[in-house]
Amino acid sequence: MRLNAKFDNMKSIKFTITKNFIILMGIIISIIIGVQRFIMGSMLRSSITKVISEGEKVVVAGVISKALNRTTMYIIVISIVIIIIGAIWIWKNFGRTARLLNGLRLHIEYLTNGVYHYKIKEKYFKREDEIGAICVALDKMQKSTIEMIKDLKSLTEDLNGQSGSLSNVSEELTCATGDISQAISNIAQGISGETMDIEVIIGRMSEFNKLLEDNIKDIDNLSGIANEVDKNANESNAELKELRKSMEDFNKLFQVFLGTIETMNTDIKKVDDITDLINNVAEQTNLLALNAAIEAARAGAAGLGFTVVASEIRKLAEKTKESSVSINHLIADVLNSSENLVSKTDEMSMELQNQKLGVDKSIVSFDVISNSIGDMNPKIKMLVKRANLISEDSNKIVMKIQNLSVVNEEICNSAEEITASAENTNTSSAEILKYSVSLKDNAGVTTNYINKFKLDGVAEEE
Repeated sequence: MRLNAKFDNMKSIKFTITKNFIILMGIIISIIIGVQRFIMGSMLRSSITKVISEGEKVVVAGVISKALNRTTMYIIVISIVIIIIGAIWIWKNFGRTARLLNGLRLHIEYLTNGVYHYKIKEKYFKREDEIGAICVALDKMQKSTIEMIKDLKSLTEDLNGQSGSLSNVSEELTCATGDISQAISNIAQGISGETMDIEVIIGRMSEFNKLLEDNIKDIDNLSGIANEVDKNANESNAELKELRKSMEDFNKLFQVFLGTIETMNTDIKKVDDITDLINNVAEQTNLLALNAAIEAARAGAAGLGFTVVASEIRKLAEKTKESSVSINHLIADVLNSSENLVSKTDEMSMELQNQKLGVDKSIVSFDVISNSIGDMNPKIKMLVKRANLISEDSNKIVMKIQNLSVVNEEICNSAEEITASAENTNTSSAEILKYSVSLKDNAGVTTNYINKFKLDGVAEEE
């Protein structure tokens, strides 16, 4: 597997050396140009000040030549000094890198020889160039190899133990094959006795299926009766609700009728008061007619006509009084009758209320019956379903028991084959024992190779 050893290319050795070289050359060129210009300017200025006329150009040229030669010498000397300094710096820089690479080479040689307890210093992991990435990758490889060797050692120890266990198992298998042969013989004898028991079980299961079918029919009949009861209860409940509604409507009309009677009693009492007033008026009229007759008698022949009128008025007043008395008696009889009617209507109202309560109780009872039947129907259906499932399962059981009888015969036939296989198993167990011994020897050889790796020791850093 390729390790993830990323690093910054901007900080690699190649980039660092190139950068340092460019910086060094730039410094050298800058120094050369700067020194040259400085020296030449100084020398030219000093030389020009000495030249006075045109005729002295040869002298000036010689002076400039000398100045350039002197400047070149200065530049050469300065460049040599700078190059020497740069060479020393590069030598020291690459010297440390060379020592680090040599240390990595030695560490790899240790790993090649199986020495894995030496560690790389932590400070090298902090480098951000190729060497730092190599150190990180090498450390990861070392740790991964140590883990694999430890796992391989553990697996080898397990393999060694399992090979011993396999040897023991093969020996036990040899003993077990003899026991298996004896057990198979006993099983064959037991199966022959179980065949008769299976026939008895089949007969009883058939009787059970018949009883179960009868129960299913009874449950179906019960479900039909329950549905009929539920239907009748719902119809009776609806009729009772209609009856209750009719009684409520009748009670409302009856209350209106009762109010009418009470109003009529009040009006009759007012009529009684009016008849009393009429009676008083009749008495006053009779009294006035009597006074008029007396005054007419005093008047003599002149008051004779008035006497006749007064007599008629008295007769009318007496008839009015008699009529008012008759009306009073009639009103008294009507009031008595209305009071009796009010009393009877109160009793009738109470009876209607009691009948309404009875109807309400009947409605509640029918609701309870309907709800109970509604709850019972799913249970009956579930019971029928389960009974059918039980019937199906019992039929399957009978078939399986019948198949078991056939299987018993096959088992008896297979017992002989198993006995032969047990002998072959005994032979195979001997071969397994031989291979387990060979496997144990190979595990020992693997252990010796693993022990050559030195995982424990002083963590001496490179």
